[in-house]
Amino acid sequence: MAIRAFFRRLFSSEPVRRALVASLIVMLFLGGVQLRRWAGEKTRHVRFQHDIVNGFYWGSETLAEARELSPDGSSADSWPAFFRGYLALYDRVKDDAYEKDYGLDYPPLRLLVMSVWAKQVRSEFPGVDDGHPKLVNPLLKMNLLCELISAVAIFLLVRFWVERSARATRSPFLRGLPPRHRAFICGLAAASVAWLEPSMILDAHGWPQWDVWIVPFYLFAVLAALKNRWFLCGALLAAGAMFKGQLLFVAPFFVLWPLWQKSVPSATRVALSKRVDRRGDRVRSICNWRLHRRKLQLAANRFRLWQ
Repeated sequence: MAIRAFFRRLFSSEPVRRALVASLIVMLFLGGVQLRRWAGEKTRHVRFQHDIVNGFYWGSETLAEARELSPDGSSADSWPAFFRGYLALYDRVKDDAYEKDYGLDYPPLRLLVMSVWAKQVRSEFPGVDDGHPKLVNPLLKMNLLCELISAVAIFLLVRFWVERSARATRSPFLRGLPPRHRAFICGLAAASVAWLEPSMILDAHGWPQWDVWIVPFYLFAVLAALKNRWFLCGALLAAGAMFKGQLLFVAPFFVLWPLWQKSVPSATRVALSKRVDRRGDRVRSICNWRLHRRKLQLAANRFRLWQ
C-alpha cells in the first residue's frame, strides 16, 4: 500500500509526468534510429542496387549537362551551373528520346535530390564508377527524416480524431482521463507503432527504396483536409507528387471528399492548387493565392456555398 501511494503521489505531479513522457519519446526515437542502423548493416547482401544505380546515373547526367553548359571548366562545379544542368536535363532527354521513350522517369524534386547526392559523391570520390555509387547514407538519412515526420503526422492525426470523437461519443478506453490526455496517449501510441513499423524500416533502410518520401505529404494532406484547409491539402499533394508520381493515384479522392460534403468551393481549392504537366508528368504548384481567392469567392457566390 505504501508503494502504491508513493507512485500515486509521484505520478500526480505534472512535472514528473512530463519528464517521464519526454524520456519515453527520447527512448523510442533513439531505439528506432538504432534499429534502422542495425537493419541497414544486416541487409547489405540483399540490397536492391537498381534504384540506387539508376538514381546515381541520372544525378550524374545532371552534372554532365552542367559541365556541357558551362563556359569554362572552373565554373562547372558551381551551384549556378548545377541548376542550369538540372533545368536543362528534361529538355535534353525529350529531344533525344526515340518514339517518346524518355528513360528519365523522375519527377523534378526526386531528380533534384538524386542530383545533389551525385554531386556530393562525385566531389568526394571523383573516379567512382556509375555502377557502384558510394555514400548511400545521405539518402538513408532522408528516409529517416521522412519516417520521423510521418510519425509526427500520425500523432497529430490520431490526436485530432480522438479529440473530435470525444465531443460526440464517450469511449470506454481510459475513461478516467480527460479527453485531451486520452487523445495524447492514443496519438503517441499510434506514432510509436508507425515509427517502429518493420515493413517501413526494411523498405527504407534494408532494400532500400524511396517510397517513404511521399508519406508525410499524404498524411499532412489528410490533416489539412480534416481542418478544411483544402488549398494547403492540394499544395501538399502537388509537392509530394514532385517526389514520386504515385501520390497522384489518391489525388482524385481529395477532390471527391469535399464534393461528397456538397462543398464545391473546397473542391475548387484542391483542384486549383495542383496542375499536372502531361509531357513530363511534372506537378507545379500554383502560388498566386490572391487570384485564387478571388476566383473562389466568385464561385462561392455563384453556388451560395461559401462557408
